Amino acid sequence: MSQRAKVLQLQPDYNVKSHDFADLAEQIVKALPTDRYEVTAAFLRGKPGPGEAVSRADRSVYFEFSDKSLKGMRLRAMWQLYKFCRREKFDVVICNRFKPVNMMLTLNRWLKVPLCIGISHGFGEYDRFYRRRQTQRLIDRHWRFVGVSPAVKQYLLDCDCGFTDRNTCAITNAIDIEQAEGLQHSRERARELLGIDPNVRLIGALGRLVSVKGHTYLLQAFAQLKDKYPNTQLAIIGAGRCKRRWPPRSSSSA
Repeated sequence: MSQRAKVLQLQPDYNVKSHDFADLAEQIVKALPTDRYEVTAAFLRGKPGPGEAVSRADRSVYFEFSDKSLKGMRLRAMWQLYKFCRREKFDVVICNRFKPVNMMLTLNRWLKVPLCIGISHGFGEYDRFYRRRQTQRLIDRHWRFVGVSPAVKQYLLDCDCGFTDRNTCAITNAIDIEQAEGLQHSRERARELLGIDPNVRLIGALGRLVSVKGHTYLLQAFAQLKDKYPNTQLAIIGAGRCKRRWPPRSSSSA
């Protein structure tokens, strides 16, 4: 049996869910045949608590860096990540979101990992001029990039900082449809569990509660419609930084 290729999947935060049907990182792990790939999942911040889910990867590594250590030059964090990658000699590194991509762009000048893949999950990561300048200087032949939608790919190309049609592609988020469908309740049962009138017209939004998702615009639009359509409710499901900005509301309306 030939030796398995060593893959590192690097994420900024521990966020593995018990139901991972929409977790892109976990779908990548499950898509890599175990007889060909040995996958390590690594997280810059956080770790699971007792009973919380862990990655399906062959092993998980939790660096537990503080927020402070991941700002500015990040020298301590960079040194630890460099030593880890140098020791493990990965064949492929998959970086999710800006910070892991940015760190590996710098470190791979010395590590020379044969293939590095940077995944962008949204817009705005390269809006700052110094980020674009640094990225343009560091992208080389070892790198490929993925936008999780055609729009995100186009955003990267428009940044004009080293992302090109040759090294950047669009691959939409992977979803385990069978697992997702198996977890669903019927329309009637779901409304019963949430305490929602079965006759209400419901507008739903499911996603991380972060500014790039645009929930503010959804709330503004709904505010203009609610009086005209009094039998309509808005349900927002998700977690994230923006949740702290909103006052507690019913799970069925906002």
